[in-house]
Order: sequence, then structure tokens, then C-alpha cells
Amino acid sequence: YAAHYAIMRWGFGLPLAVANQAVSVGHALTTTMFALVAFANTPGADARVATNSMLHSMLLAHSLGYFALDTLYIMFVGFNPLFLAHHMLSMTGLGVFYAHGVGGPLLVYILGLAEITNPLARASDAYLIRHNYRKQARDSPGRRLAYGVFLAAFVLCRFFLIPVAAWDLYVHVMPSLGWWPQAICASAALVTIASGWCWGALEILSHASNVPPLFTSGGVACESRFRSDT
Repeated sequence: YAAHYAIMRWGFGLPLAVANQAVSVGHALTTTMFALVAFANTPGADARVATNSMLHSMLLAHSLGYFALDTLYIMFVGFNPLFLAHHMLSMTGLGVFYAHGVGGPLLVYILGLAEITNPLARASDAYLIRHNYRKQARDSPGRRLAYGVFLAAFVLCRFFLIPVAAWDLYVHVMPSLGWWPQAICASAALVTIASGWCWGALEILSHASNVPPLFTSGGVACESRFRSDT
């Protein structure tokens, strides 16, 4: 991901925030694609307690690498306390399950659901940025379609499917970790899901009201391009 960022930043000459968004979309697309492959190859109810396969471990390491790089970006370029808390706790939870070699099937399922909405949100962002957040751009049919699909997928995944899968993980996998890893992962999961809900509410608000998402990812790039004209 550091190489991906370097190519976007210096190879294509993209601004810092735009290069960071490109890396974010790359992570979302690859995670979703391989999560589907892993999910299709882990059938049955026993998958909840299965040990991590090589593909599960690879996907967990893949997301850990992305979160580590994006955490550095948040700390030194575009500070965002909500995303910083989300990333730190996500890395903590993923790292515990990766080290213990369990939870991969459910975690990969959760990661896929979490990332599948990212490209939809970024596509809507890119369209609004390109048109300087003008009212005509917000009300265009293409942008309304992208936002509608994003909203439906986000609500379904973040508010329903992911909490159910996280509870399944807590009931069927976490007890095998021991009390202190279980406490760490449970706390990390609760805060991560809550921060995801906060991010979603801000993202939905920004798209619905035509306000640049100053408190969400991409805010640095959007703020300087804001236009209040209609």
C-alpha cells in the first residue's frame, strides 16, 4: 500500500488527499473481491469456529497493512480523531485474531461488508468535487443513483449484517481466546461499530445536504473546493 500510494502521489501527480482516496478505494475493491472468494470457499455453519486458512490470514494481513498506512496519513496529514480511533481499534482486533489463527471466516465476511460501500461513497464524492459541490451536481440523476445505492448498501451492511456477524464472532469464537484477548476484542468491536455508525451518519448527512464531508475521509480534499453557489 505504501508503493500504491507513492505511485498515485508521484507517478500520477495526484494531490495528497486524492492519492489517499485512491488507495482507500483500491483496498476496498481488493478486500471485497477476495472476501467473496474466501466466503464461497468456507461453507457451512462450522465456518464460524474454523481456524484461519492461508487466504483468511492473507486478507487479515492485507487489511492490517492498509490500516497501518492510513493511520500514518491520519496522524501526520489529515488528522481525524474519529478515523484514528476506528483504525487503532480495528488493528487491535484484527491483530489479536490474526495472531491466534481463528475468526478468519467471520472477520473476512465482516471486512467485505464494511468495504463494499466505500467505492460507492467515493464515486459520489468524486463527482461532487469535480463539479465544486454545485446544487446541479447534487441533484443530477447519476449522482442521485450513486448516493441511493450507497445509502441502501450502507444501512444494510453497517446497521444490520455487520452487528449480527460481530455478535456471532463474540459468541462462537472469542471464548476460545481467553479472558483478556476477549475483553480487548469485544471493546474494539463495540467502539469500531459505533465509530462506523458515526462516520455513516456524517457521510449520509454530507451527501444529503450537499455539505463537504469535513469530518469524514476526503474532507481535506473537499474543503478547499467547496462552493455555495447554486
